[in-house]
Amino acid sequence: MNNSSARLLLTLAAIGWGSATTATKYALDGFGPLTLLLVELTAAAAVLWSILAVRGISPVECKGCLAMLGLLEPTLAYGGLAFGLMYTTATKASLLGASEACFVVALAAIFLNERMSARSLIGLLLTFVGVLLIEQVFTVSSDLNVGDILVLGGDLAAAIYVILAVKVAATAESLPMTAYQFGFGALFSLPFAAWRWLSGQEPFPTNVDPRMWQQATY
Repeated sequence: MNNSSARLLLTLAAIGWGSATTATKYALDGFGPLTLLLVELTAAAAVLWSILAVRGISPVECKGCLAMLGLLEPTLAYGGLAFGLMYTTATKASLLGASEACFVVALAAIFLNERMSARSLIGLLLTFVGVLLIEQVFTVSSDLNVGDILVLGGDLAAAIYVILAVKVAATAESLPMTAYQFGFGALFSLPFAAWRWLSGQEPFPTNVDPRMWQQATY
């Protein structure tokens, strides 16, 4: 894959991730946060494992490592976003998502002894300035509420995942690695979603509008 193709794929991934925040906020009108998390992870795992079944499932090492990665992202990262969006706006959650890059750079410098280059510092500075400008344009409040803190917690979990995934990615193919992560994520989410259903904190998704299902599996 050449650099142009890689940049295009990264750009498409960024667009998809940015729009997913809005889709999640919309889907929360029909699902409880843990139910939505379970639906998202189950749908993603089903697609990934279907592709693997067609291609052929290659063996992976250290399934425990993949389980830990799956706990961090998608479980905690997506869970933090889903719960956070119950209390904050999609716009603010997207802006707070920029903190993940800051967390990754800081954690890489501390735990991987990676030198923070001038390019990284300039990139972080531009990100910070861009967030401030968008806040001014869209009059987004700079005060943090519980939803914002949950979103930031999810971003931190995602950043820790990036740091830990460096070594695992060196010995595992990306598709099986991702499939196992989402599979473990769905398994981790299931008992908590069931507890929310049984305790009456979230309704079982039997009467959800089809448009909500579409957004949940976006």
